[in-house]
Amino acid sequence: MINKDFFAALDELEKQRRIDKSEFIASLEAGLASAYKKENATSAAIEVKLYPDQAKIRVFAYKTIVDEVTDEEKEISLEEARKIKPGYKVGDTISQEITPKNLSRIAVQTARQVIMQRLTDIKKDQIYAEMNEKSGEIVNAIVRKVEPNSVYVEILPTQMEGIMPVSEQIRNEKYNVGDMIKVLVRRITTNNRSPQVIVSRAHPDFVRRLFELDVPEVKSGLVTIKKIVREAGFRTKIAVASDDPNIDPVGACIGPRGSRINVIVQELNGERIDVINWCA
Repeated sequence: MINKDFFAALDELEKQRRIDKSEFIASLEAGLASAYKKENATSAAIEVKLYPDQAKIRVFAYKTIVDEVTDEEKEISLEEARKIKPGYKVGDTISQEITPKNLSRIAVQTARQVIMQRLTDIKKDQIYAEMNEKSGEIVNAIVRKVEPNSVYVEILPTQMEGIMPVSEQIRNEKYNVGDMIKVLVRRITTNNRSPQVIVSRAHPDFVRRLFELDVPEVKSGLVTIKKIVREAGFRTKIAVASDDPNIDPVGACIGPRGSRINVIVQELNGERIDVINWCA
């Protein structure tokens, strides 16, 4: 029997991390079976079952019943099987409990590895889900590394790494480590290491989102952005319209004395923005 503290630790982990304990149980059973096979250099079909309520771990070996045994690790003779249960026949599978005395040591070592890996996987999944919800939105980020072909940023507040390739950068814009910048979350991909977030400052939707942030009428839908044509770093032309005859869509975007448009131009480091009325 394994120490009850082992299972108590799983209960505590479930509370602290808000992770279903059953996820760990399944992973631990698979990990323990693999560890047992490695420890005992066996190719037998092994199953490990955890019983948290009893603070117990049991190990079972499965063998196929045959007339003549050619692999003792995977097979058992019909004669031997019928000593256990007379009704067995050739082709049946029999299970035998083989729980070793030293399983506690194996369990502790395996549990540590399985839990840490599972926590890493869960964190990756949570970050991926969170960033996936932000796809197409503007987020704040800190420049962490600048390379010839890419700028690496830390996305706040997740601390996740974002990559801004040259194609997603504003032409002639300079980035320095430590700079706080706004970026558009373009897409999220996954690989064996972790989710990868591609961010942009050159995409037309970056300008669209800036207008939504700085122009209340755009955010509320009173003014609609119909089309954006952008040459990032030089010029953007944006066509706007409104169904409300009392609203001047161009004036709303520019703001009193250019107050709204100037904020956006400043964010784009002087990029020229022409706001025009949409002509259907």
